[in-house]
Amino acid sequence: METSTDNLVNFYFIQIQLDKLRRPLLLIIVMAVTIYIAYITTITVNYSYKPQQKHNGPRGVIVTLLRSTNRSILLTINMIHSVMKFHSINSNSSYPFLIFHDQNFTSHMRQHLLSCVLKHHKTVSILFALIHFPTSILPYNMSNAKHGLGYRFMCRFWTYDVFYHPVVKDGQYDYLMRMDADSYFSDDQKTTITNCFFILDCNRHTLCIGLAVYFLVWFTIFRSTSWPKSATKLDTFLNTTICGRLIQHPNLALTTNESIQLEHQMQTYFSFPKDCSLYTSQTIISSEELTYPLAFTILIHANLDQFDFLLKTIYRKSNYYCVHVDLKAPVALYEAIKNRSSCVTNIYLPKRRVHVAWGQFSILEAEHLCQQELLKQSTTWKYYFNLANSDIPLKTNFELIQILKLYNNQNDVTSLPYTSYHRQNNRTLPSSLSLPFYKGEFHVLLTRSAVEYIHTNNRPRDLYNFLNGTSVPDEHYYSMINRWKETPGYYPHDHDLNQTSFMTRYKIWSDRPEQKLCRGGFHRTICIFNYQDIWHLATAPHLFANKVLFQRDRSAAYCMAQYLDVRNKMKQENKEYAIIDEKFYKQLQNVEFGNKKKLMR
Repeated sequence: METSTDNLVNFYFIQIQLDKLRRPLLLIIVMAVTIYIAYITTITVNYSYKPQQKHNGPRGVIVTLLRSTNRSILLTINMIHSVMKFHSINSNSSYPFLIFHDQNFTSHMRQHLLSCVLKHHKTVSILFALIHFPTSILPYNMSNAKHGLGYRFMCRFWTYDVFYHPVVKDGQYDYLMRMDADSYFSDDQKTTITNCFFILDCNRHTLCIGLAVYFLVWFTIFRSTSWPKSATKLDTFLNTTICGRLIQHPNLALTTNESIQLEHQMQTYFSFPKDCSLYTSQTIISSEELTYPLAFTILIHANLDQFDFLLKTIYRKSNYYCVHVDLKAPVALYEAIKNRSSCVTNIYLPKRRVHVAWGQFSILEAEHLCQQELLKQSTTWKYYFNLANSDIPLKTNFELIQILKLYNNQNDVTSLPYTSYHRQNNRTLPSSLSLPFYKGEFHVLLTRSAVEYIHTNNRPRDLYNFLNGTSVPDEHYYSMINRWKETPGYYPHDHDLNQTSFMTRYKIWSDRPEQKLCRGGFHRTICIFNYQDIWHLATAPHLFANKVLFQRDRSAAYCMAQYLDVRNKMKQENKEYAIIDEKFYKQLQNVEFGNKKKLMR
């Protein structure tokens, strides 16, 4: 069985490499062909080239607009002489001069111009055409007219009329070269006028070829769906498994046979071994994970199977874990977890345990015991998570590290002003504390420096002691500390529990706008995820999700574990594989605030 799995892994790896190379190679080939075509087209331009006649007439024409004055005629004669002097024109490749004039142009003027030019250049062709300026050149408001009527006629002629004049249209010219009466050619290299038109023609063809190739490349590489793409492990998982379908299709209802099949798969998966193999048979850990350890606290009072699942999915030998087993929990539960911790050297149980009750100070007390244990056991871990036994991960360990590096030593703690002080039972605040109070979630993401600050400074200690005896102290403790400027990774602004700011935990409360997403139903106003919630769990940018209860539905946990396992394998096979949207996390308000603090130092 191992051999066939290894062969499958190798097959997918080869397919991934070929798929990565196919598009760049095709792009290089197409670019090379385009450059070659452009080069061949360009080198055919030479000064002795004689253009082919098209439509029984020349391709180009030199156009000028003549005023019916003697001075304008003399200037035009000089202009034509300059063209003839500096450009080698003969009967085989000559381009005619087309002279537009008004009704004041006399036959004497015409004869004067022709005799002066043809005396020296007998092969030149000079055509004359009368213009009537058929288009209107009057502005809508004459008060806005800044130029005289003649100037406006001239501008309109060169920008519009000349292209639609019958002489130009009947001549079927490809190109027009405008030469004013006072314009002259002066070219020391004596480049022939043939090239002026020919280069334009070459550039036009080259541009057309380039555009055609560009759109071909764009369509083929980025839009074509006809190419068969190599299937990755992720593709196979999403397209061939029940969990994959649940991820891709919102609110998908399973058939009876699918439900039976999924239940059978889960029974096999959740049959966790009782020995140490659950933790010792680990997958390959990347160097990034080894050099960026994380710390976790897990508070548990029941449901050993759910604990086994959580630890199995988040365990890495490079991380550190502290498990507080409620003092009121069955002895068998404590012994089972103690046996599991003895399998490895990075799972710890605090020496002292407390009786944990919801809304009581004991929650903070159990948390403190584990934090102290983690600080004592290692000096290298970077970030701290406090987890409930009902949490499930939404990111792989490697993805967590990718995201946490973007956080740039910022905490992630919800915090909103709290104006009702009945929870404090009218207690007197110590001098180190001040109003207002703040309220938020107990689940947090803290830097190591923040955890060290909590356990080594008087102000957090004063708050900790003050909250002893108050109601629901865990909802105030971190929310207040993270507002203080002396707290490493602090954030002084409101930080709400919503889908676009607080990323540490994905929760859906019954009074929140996103409550419509919940399909598993609510228990004590919080959503209990089931299999129909898998699609938005899998696409959420959050790090962990709460809440999942195995007694009600364990398919959400199972499918997320399968999804994370495939992503882990994808990363092992292809180091460039990434599913994290870095831009999203960089624009989070607390992350941007941390980056600004760093720049101000």
